[in-house]
Amino acid sequence: MSRKSPRPPRIQRTREPADGLVAVGLARRLAAIFYDALLLFSTVFVAALIAVVIHGGAIPGGLANPFFSSYLFIITALYFCWPWVRSGQTLGMKTWKIRLVTLDGHPVGWWHALLRFLSSWVSWAAAGGGFWWQLVDRHGLTWHDRFSLSVVIDERHSAPSAYPSHQQQGDAEQ
Repeated sequence: MSRKSPRPPRIQRTREPADGLVAVGLARRLAAIFYDALLLFSTVFVAALIAVVIHGGAIPGGLANPFFSSYLFIITALYFCWPWVRSGQTLGMKTWKIRLVTLDGHPVGWWHALLRFLSSWVSWAAAGGGFWWQLVDRHGLTWHDRFSLSVVIDERHSAPSAYPSHQQQGDAEQ
């Protein structure tokens, strides 16, 4: 007799934030991004230094070297995606009391985090248009919020019952 593993609860995929979730404003979002940019610069600097030391000197081609630039891109992706999946917050987001959750209030997984990270490059590449879109979107979402089905919420104004914390998710799995 085969035993089926229980299916995880089905998460409703919507295009707007669940009731009780309040998207964070553009100013606080940009402040957290600035804080994270400072920390990311330090992280990438150390990662590049490690590569130079391992290589025994300058990297041939520098950033034009596809292996070196890919290495730094992966470091950058991990800087954002790892904390988003673990706690929903980078250090900059913790400082500003904002959190990343799915549109229905659940913690983000790796797929949401990677989609968000990659699509945020499009938001920046369009002269920040993906961020400015938040000012005209009726739910206050950016392009990468919409594409990744996630939202950065204001923890001070969102109802805690609207989003289970990552800690509660971990406790439920044990």
